[in-house]
Amino acid sequence: MDIILLLISILIGFLLGIFTGLLPGIHVNSIALVLSSLSPLFPIPTFYTAIILFSSYITNTFINIIPSVFIGAPDEETAIAVLPSHKLLLEGRSIEVIRLSAVGSALAIHLSFLLMPIFALLFLMLYRTVDEITPFLLVLILLFMIFTEREDLLPGSGMFSFSKNKKKIFALISILLSGLLGTFAYKYQNIFIPLIPIPSSFLFPLLTGLFGTPLIIVSLKKKPKIPEQTFREISHKPSMILKDSFIGTISGSLVSWLPGMSSGIATVIASLFTKGGDKDYIISLSSVNTANAIYCLLFFYLLGIARSGTINSLNYMIGLISFDQFLLLLISSVIVSILSFIFLYYLSPSISSIFTKINYNLLNYFIIIFLSGMIFLFTGINGILLFILSISIGLIIQSMNVKKTNAMACIIIPVILMHFGIL
Repeated sequence: MDIILLLISILIGFLLGIFTGLLPGIHVNSIALVLSSLSPLFPIPTFYTAIILFSSYITNTFINIIPSVFIGAPDEETAIAVLPSHKLLLEGRSIEVIRLSAVGSALAIHLSFLLMPIFALLFLMLYRTVDEITPFLLVLILLFMIFTEREDLLPGSGMFSFSKNKKKIFALISILLSGLLGTFAYKYQNIFIPLIPIPSSFLFPLLTGLFGTPLIIVSLKKKPKIPEQTFREISHKPSMILKDSFIGTISGSLVSWLPGMSSGIATVIASLFTKGGDKDYIISLSSVNTANAIYCLLFFYLLGIARSGTINSLNYMIGLISFDQFLLLLISSVIVSILSFIFLYYLSPSISSIFTKINYNLLNYFIIIFLSGMIFLFTGINGILLFILSISIGLIIQSMNVKKTNAMACIIIPVILMHFGIL
């Protein structure tokens, strides 16, 4: 084992993770596919390319909060975080948001390592049982999302009156609309053809349209200004931070465990059990992303089953991994998590100051044009049409004043249908 080459590989992965985390539309899975395809051409042992890949994967889980805060361009993992992070931005707390996210991801690394022996046993003992009940668990999650919607009650409302159940009805409508759109996009995903030769996903226009862009459009109407970002220190109880990160870590582990589950679904689960404050969302969702990456690797090592695009590419590169390789990949994750934490925590004021100096309305117009261009580049004209449809449904959901997590049915419902053999 060449230590220098190992450290260089980790550093390259760190830089790639920053690139994929900052640029909307370039998902780490796309980089994974490119690296796995080109790895035979690299003049280094293939395992070092795998180190680059996994290091970029972990780094991405830290960095991808930035576009959701300042641009409103989420990926599957950060879709739910767009609204609370954007709200805190308008309160002058973007630095705190980034730092909370960094703390959440860093804690997830620690908690994932501490809980790893327990989850290793659970994976081995209960995998087949859990595999069979996954679709029913997802249906329960959808029902829970509907029935936990809080109503704005009017005096004299009866038990079965529309006013008493309005939010629940609207939540159901939101779930059906986004689920139908997600099912359509998944079924016809081959029509989203990129203009450049790079792997892409229909999730980019789908999630950006449902979550990020409606918020920007409403902002254009209200014409808010980005205030000076004066709140730098984390104003959240350490006990709550630990609790939120623990919830996110447990939820993130489910992605690697349950077939068909995704990080997006795990973020929904985490959001159902957090206290409900904006900061709680940020911490738990950041923890989901990072814990998911660690436990996908653990699951692959134990059972040889890839639960994410990145791990699937790793499998393509080097096949099943030995215990020594597993340890080296974990060590690389620790190193890049330290680098990512430092990058986010100490550079967040500089990142924030760049955006506060820009005219917010002009920035919003630029973001919409930029995102449209990126979507056209990565998914073609059909991606633009999906983007427009997603924006329309996103605006409808926003006007209903229900939880935006309902729109994650665009992922949950197709997964349920696949499990039942309908899709």
